[in-house]
Amino acid sequence: MILTRYLYPKHNVEFSLCVSLFKKDAEQAKFWAYELYYSGYKKQTVEYLVELYREFYSEEEYKPKIMAFLQKKRDEWSKNNTKDAVVGTMIENIVRRLPDFDKIYDKWNIMKCEHLSQHQNIPIQNGKKILFIVLKTEAIQKYKTSTHNITKMWKLPREVCIYPCYREPGSRISQIEDWRDLWLYLAAECPLWATRIKKFGGEADHLRREIQFVHEDYEEEFRNLYDMEPDEQPWSVLNKWLGIDVV
Repeated sequence: MILTRYLYPKHNVEFSLCVSLFKKDAEQAKFWAYELYYSGYKKQTVEYLVELYREFYSEEEYKPKIMAFLQKKRDEWSKNNTKDAVVGTMIENIVRRLPDFDKIYDKWNIMKCEHLSQHQNIPIQNGKKILFIVLKTEAIQKYKTSTHNITKMWKLPREVCIYPCYREPGSRISQIEDWRDLWLYLAAECPLWATRIKKFGGEADHLRREIQFVHEDYEEEFRNLYDMEPDEQPWSVLNKWLGIDVV
């Protein structure tokens, strides 16, 4: 298991992004997409959104045009990977389409059509011409990695962990001990956390499943800046990390 920037299990973040799109919850979908993106998985997030639409949406009349738009945005991002709003733009356009619930059910055994019959298509079109939504940079500022209370990092999860993640069916069920005893080791493979750890001379000890620092002063400085202290977090935060099942 890998933990993201705000200590969600990465595989559940990816699954939560899928579920939020399928449920047409644009706000939550952007939350999960940017959790993945700003954890350091930028290219993966952009590619993931294109592949999600390709795999789980079957609308024959509009799919070629929407795929072309998504691929165009992906290519724009590839040429300039500081265009963070591309992710939100993709989501705002995918979320307005109707997914193929049979394909979703075949993959995860969730979301039968009759359970989501209230989620109708939200067409953005003028006649047969599809109108696309394009977000500006200002629209995605709130999803950037928060530095609020950076000197009191333990307070951050209570402010930024807004949603409980959805647990991916068939995946390992996380335990509280993963956060209380192993959180830094599990976060060390996340690019954002890996950069922070390396900056202070930290290195993963896979035998002991912990991070070893070259000097205790470096470790103290690191923890003063970045220790989220999961063992001190309230259940309201822990439950969001542990996640919920899709209903």
